[in-house]
Amino acid sequence: MSLHTRALLLQLKVSIWSANKLDKRQTKFLSDYNNVKDGIARVNKSLLPGSSLLDELATIGGAIRTHHYKNTLPWAGDGMHILPVANFLEYMRTYRELKDKFDQTKRRFIQDYPYQVAEAKRILGPLFNSDDYPDQSNLDRRYGVELAKYPVPDTDFRVQLSNAEIANLREDLESRLQSAQTDALNAAWQRLYDKVQHIADQLAKPNPRIHDSLMDNAREVCDTLTRLNVFNDPNLEKMRKRVEDMLVPPDSLRVSQVTKERVQQEAAKTAEAIRSFFTPADEMDD
Repeated sequence: MSLHTRALLLQLKVSIWSANKLDKRQTKFLSDYNNVKDGIARVNKSLLPGSSLLDELATIGGAIRTHHYKNTLPWAGDGMHILPVANFLEYMRTYRELKDKFDQTKRRFIQDYPYQVAEAKRILGPLFNSDDYPDQSNLDRRYGVELAKYPVPDTDFRVQLSNAEIANLREDLESRLQSAQTDALNAAWQRLYDKVQHIADQLAKPNPRIHDSLMDNAREVCDTLTRLNVFNDPNLEKMRKRVEDMLVPPDSLRVSQVTKERVQQEAAKTAEAIRSFFTPADEMDD
């Protein structure tokens, strides 16, 4: 089955006005007062200090990005990511829940904006400058979540060109698709490798602090890769299962030195085995 029937491409854009601004007047005053050159010190002020709604928007926006990156793989740059069709329904369910929450919070934030500006004026005192604040009517475009969906390109060209030109186009596209597929597959390998290597490194310490997340994060990656292996790579699935079988309840690592040593050794061996299928990012320049 062709890749363009098993996956689609997504491009996520999350826009959030940070409400932070460089105060040029105070920056100059600070530089002059301390007798230092311009550019050494900067005064950046929060335009809406203490705004819980702004913090909530930033948190939800971050959750949307995390969900997107966790459930997709990078594809050919330009912020494009590939999503297996098998993961589409689960991806969209969580995405819609988070986006609805973002939109509801945005409406509350915009409605409450005049009060927040008035509160900022009280808190900032002489640092307050009304020119720093956009009109309430312009806030809607400063906050938003957009998800564009595209098909994975197909090499079946149906255009009126010579056979030679079509062959050149097909060869170029196939090369680009192969490169994008290799990068996406390497990204999947990297996720698995990072978790396994972290387990090996952490358990190798003399008296390691063992958090539940040490096992939980690896288990989550294993679960996600059951849906992200859009290329049906048998080696990736084999290693995924090997990691999954290696995981144990965190409490057993805390109470049993034997279990801790066994898991550490298996994690180190598994990380080395994974390295035979791809080059980790930290070794790319070596």
